[in-house]
Amino acid sequence: MHQTQYAPPARPAKPAASDPRWFALEAVKAARKTLRLTDRDITVLRGLLSFIPADRWDGPLMVHAANRTLQERCDGMEERTLRRRLAHLCQIGLITRHQSPNRKRYVVRDEDGTTVLAYGFCLMPLRQCLAQMQDMAAHERALALRLRALKALLRDAIHHAALDAETMAAMLRLLRRKASEAELTTALDGLPAGNRHTTVENTEPMTDSDRQTVRHIQSSKKENHEKKAQSASNTAGPDLHTCLEAAPNAAAFSANRPQTWPEAEKLAHSLAPAIGIDLTLWHQAKARLGAEGASMAIIGLVEAYPRIKAPARYLAALLAQRRIDLARMFRSLTGWARFPAGNPA
Repeated sequence: MHQTQYAPPARPAKPAASDPRWFALEAVKAARKTLRLTDRDITVLRGLLSFIPADRWDGPLMVHAANRTLQERCDGMEERTLRRRLAHLCQIGLITRHQSPNRKRYVVRDEDGTTVLAYGFCLMPLRQCLAQMQDMAAHERALALRLRALKALLRDAIHHAALDAETMAAMLRLLRRKASEAELTTALDGLPAGNRHTTVENTEPMTDSDRQTVRHIQSSKKENHEKKAQSASNTAGPDLHTCLEAAPNAAAFSANRPQTWPEAEKLAHSLAPAIGIDLTLWHQAKARLGAEGASMAIIGLVEAYPRIKAPARYLAALLAQRRIDLARMFRSLTGWARFPAGNPA
């Protein structure tokens, strides 16, 4: 049975952002699905944040601009829409409304210029829940990856399963629409276990001479592959159990935990498209790192997916390096300090 829980990676202690207002806005945008925010909600929040000076982010964060001024900051949004979006932001707890007796927004200062009373919208709740929104965003990215991975596994499995036309059509419709995790998991679990994580084989009929030629080509490719793989690493093959222990979320995508490196390779081959790794780059990784190294890279990238925006670019940059330390690469992706060190290739 597929596991559904995901443990997001630890958040950095302090966000690296030059302007905390826009960092906060990006955090909200990343968690917008969980918060059920629309584009107009984001626009209104952006408008409110524009009234907060960047150097006063640690202050009260009170906005007392009138609706007409807010409309200008919100791309000329219609007032009724503005009111609805402000009410929605208050409802979900990102902002709070401090209402004056006459329902106006203003600030009262004493003779020294110190604020005594302020009526308007307070954005302090937004500042206080940034860590929570980062968690939401991590879970959203993990769920998006899981859905893509389940679709990739299901797409691969149905092409090797003996399904009747009606069932096949239903599976293809499921792949085309926005299916839930439960729907995809149920569909995948309903297929024969032997049809999962398999690669496409050449099914065209061959003559005896064809088979001899193919065997010769495969033998030559295997020799070249082994030479390249040997140049990519000077250490013995890593322990699969250690790798999967360091990448529990990636391992959870497999119905049956891989017990051998060929099984792990099949899993990595199936998951690669889900994180944007096409077949060409997958073969380049195998040629440069060997089958085990390429599998480690994909498994590590799946584990690190919530914090790596472009896995394909990461892998391409890794392959372009003159010397590659697979163990160091895997540790950096999984954050697992106990993973054994290795010698650079």
